[in-house]
Amino acid sequence: MAWANYHTHSDFCDGTGCPEDYVESALVNDIVSLGFSSHCPVPVENDFSMPMARFDEYCKTIDVLKNKYSSRLEIYCGLEVDFVRDIDIAKDIDLSRLDYSIGSVHFLGREALMMNTSVDMRKEMLEDSINRDCSGSIKEAVEIYYNTMREMICTSDINIIGHLDIIKKNNKDNAFFNENDKWYRDLVIATLEAASKKNKIIEVNNGGITRKKIDTYYPSVWILEKCFEMNIPVTISSDAHSPSQLAAGFSETAKDLNDIGFKEIFILEQGKWVPKKFSSEGIEI
Repeated sequence: MAWANYHTHSDFCDGTGCPEDYVESALVNDIVSLGFSSHCPVPVENDFSMPMARFDEYCKTIDVLKNKYSSRLEIYCGLEVDFVRDIDIAKDIDLSRLDYSIGSVHFLGREALMMNTSVDMRKEMLEDSINRDCSGSIKEAVEIYYNTMREMICTSDINIIGHLDIIKKNNKDNAFFNENDKWYRDLVIATLEAASKKNKIIEVNNGGITRKKIDTYYPSVWILEKCFEMNIPVTISSDAHSPSQLAAGFSETAKDLNDIGFKEIFILEQGKWVPKKFSSEGIEI
């Protein structure tokens, strides 16, 4: 039994520890398939994404690790690519050098990106973005978020949908909206329908729990239940920002997925996405 993880952030972006530190952690945590997914360079100064000047170094570093550890685990080079409406974030990046990509929405539009106000930053920054970019309407903000997510799913070549409902990160005690409201659920279900049609994998991201930012997965359990009903493939990730987080909470996440009804999760094996049976003890290899 083993694990796989494709959402990791090293010191090439906003994580801590060099890529080889993650490989060493993978070896002691029974991870047999490891993907690196630094934040894609974006055209604005920030403290979270990989600088464009380091992209070549990043790819070469992962290639060296692939060769060095080829007999012990599979290593893949990926990126977490931001999708922002009306901006081609990846236009200057040679995506052919990647093995896979995670597509994520962090910004409610061009202005939010330029002001570096991500939906998963502090509650006050989300409020600033809502007031500036959405006329103070949380409903409009959520609609923009999921409409952007659907556009990403339908128009890009990403493999994995990253933290699908991260818009809820600052929504403790329904501070902004109620997930049970029909308008909210309709937006989510429309997004899942797009994911199903385009055969995208949805990650079950427990990174917010691991880093004590939120007490539930991305996406919420009710969304995972819909994924199961719609036969949408899933994978487990910890959104690791340090080597110690690489397999954090995986057993609990796997158990919860089994309880919903999932019997398989998808991993990269010899460069192909394949379903694998799993339990709280790991993936059957």
